[in-house]
Amino acid sequence: SQPKTLRPYFGAQAAEDLLDEMELVLKFGDAPVQVNRLIVDDSQMVDMAPRLYPKLSEERINAVFGERRSAFDLVVTLRTPQMLRRELVERFSLGEEAPECIEVPQHMLKDAKLTGLFELGVSICLSNEIDLGPGWPSHLGSWVAKEVYTIGLDRRQSAFRILPLTEELAKSL
Repeated sequence: SQPKTLRPYFGAQAAEDLLDEMELVLKFGDAPVQVNRLIVDDSQMVDMAPRLYPKLSEERINAVFGERRSAFDLVVTLRTPQMLRRELVERFSLGEEAPECIEVPQHMLKDAKLTGLFELGVSICLSNEIDLGPGWPSHLGSWVAKEVYTIGLDRRQSAFRILPLTEELAKSL
């Protein structure tokens, strides 16, 4: 059996899979990433210019949220665990048309590329403290759908090589 995150929002249960069709492309022209945890090499990390394609159709958003639609935002964050930092990349109101493509600005990726590990988080969150009725969130920032992409360097490749100390190696030092 697989673990399942239990959410108290039974009214918003249909929203949980809204981001399932989202795609991440690491740089223009690449194929979409097929997994949520990705190990890249140094050259891929340097050249990276991530783009997210949420693929939120107006029909699906209306079917899930109806008149509650304008109470939610699509929020994109960039987390750099080693720097203990999470930054807001972009925030879009679902009351308006959902974006087709979200580009992560290069200046925000500076620390992520330096440390070699980052997370791109995309969620649909409540934008205000509001009572939407039973089964729906009421606190600012409560999420009803969430997707996280973790991207990092293979630390085994970038670590120091450990060699046995032989006589030849000792003489060369």
